[in-house]
Amino acid sequence: MHARDLVSYGIGVAILASAALLLRRQLASRLEDARPVVAEAARELSGEPDSVPYSALNQRYRLRRAAVAAMRADLRRLVAAESAFVADSGHATAVLPTTYYRYDITAGNVGRPIQIRPGGWWATIVNVNTTISCVVFVGAVDTVIPGARPGEPTCAGVS
Repeated sequence: MHARDLVSYGIGVAILASAALLLRRQLASRLEDARPVVAEAARELSGEPDSVPYSALNQRYRLRRAAVAAMRADLRRLVAAESAFVADSGHATAVLPTTYYRYDITAGNVGRPIQIRPGGWWATIVNVNTTISCVVFVGAVDTVIPGARPGEPTCAGVS
């Protein structure tokens, strides 16, 4: 009877081992099927922007901020060059001589000529990639651009 019990235990262990292997394979298969779903959920929870419209909008704003920064930098260089000319000559000019007062303009920016007014001058610059333009004035307080400070570029446009 003892041998019969050992055989029964052996058969029972074999059946349990076979069942465990089958369950393991099924579980592994289901885990493989669930892996993409879990990865998608983790990506959504992490907040990583991957949608095309969001990325395009983000890129558009990034390019617009870069264009505005470049326009402001160009106008600051123009203020420095025009101020140097005024210090040397005693008067402002609509067209700076490029010999000593040259200032380079960033690619994509288009500057309009300097407008000389009583009490000062002003200039405008636009970027071909945005609807925003920047203006700077130097001289008496400008009433055209409320809140603008002389010598500091001010930008506005359709956002």
